[in-house]
Amino acid sequence: MSKNIRTIFFGIILIASMATLWSSAPVIETHASTAGEIQTKINDHSSKIQALQSEIAKYQKELDSIGTKKSTLESTIRSLTISRKKLTANLNVTKNKINSATLRLDQLDRNINKTQDNIDANSRAVASALRTIDANDAKATSPIALILNTNGLADAWTEVDHLSQFNRALGESIFELTKAKTSLSATQAKVKATKQELISLSNDQISQRKSIDANTYTKRSLLRRTKNKESSYQKLIAEKKYAEKSFERELEALQTQLKLTVHPGALPKSGSGILAWPFSKSFMNSCEKRKKVFGN
Repeated sequence: MSKNIRTIFFGIILIASMATLWSSAPVIETHASTAGEIQTKINDHSSKIQALQSEIAKYQKELDSIGTKKSTLESTIRSLTISRKKLTANLNVTKNKINSATLRLDQLDRNINKTQDNIDANSRAVASALRTIDANDAKATSPIALILNTNGLADAWTEVDHLSQFNRALGESIFELTKAKTSLSATQAKVKATKQELISLSNDQISQRKSIDANTYTKRSLLRRTKNKESSYQKLIAEKKYAEKSFERELEALQTQLKLTVHPGALPKSGSGILAWPFSKSFMNSCEKRKKVFGN
């Protein structure tokens, strides 16, 4: 009786072990028991693995190309950023020069106006002196008359000399002031021309900066799309690799099943390996209450 119980128990262990072995192939159908059916599944899995590997290689090539494109865009954006900073610095210098030219022109305007005021004042003085002389001429105040109307010859010549020196000094002053005004006007014209050139340069620099900003915006937008595309390919490759590993595990399980189907002797002998008795002899001897069950 105890021998029959032991045989039944051993059979249960054997069935459980075989079930555990075959359960390692999660997608294998239980009815695929013939070697031909298993081989067909193996071939199918091998084809799928090859197809996945081909897809992975293709996607990886695309990913590498995207990575190169991303690096190029990042490098271009860095160059554009540097160019913008340099252009902004140059623009600030140009604006400062324009401000300096404006201040210089204001100063020249004041100097020219002041010089013109002096010229006008001296011209009025000369005109006044000429009117005085004309008035004296009207009174027949010739040198002879002056000599007769003065206390002496010396006083007469002194008065004549003073009038002559006064007119001469005013004339020289007017000449120098006119010369200074001409120089100031020439300088003013040059500064105005320089300022106009600076304004034109500033407009060009502003236009260039706008162009850089537009180009940078375009490159950044393209970079964002490239990064999103890169992320999608990375995710896709990860999914394909996961599927590849799954098929490889299933293929390994199928190959094991085929081996057991074609070579049944590959199974462990009764009482050894995974089919070994689950309890040690000492443990069984210690189970006094289960002697009848274990048959010892």
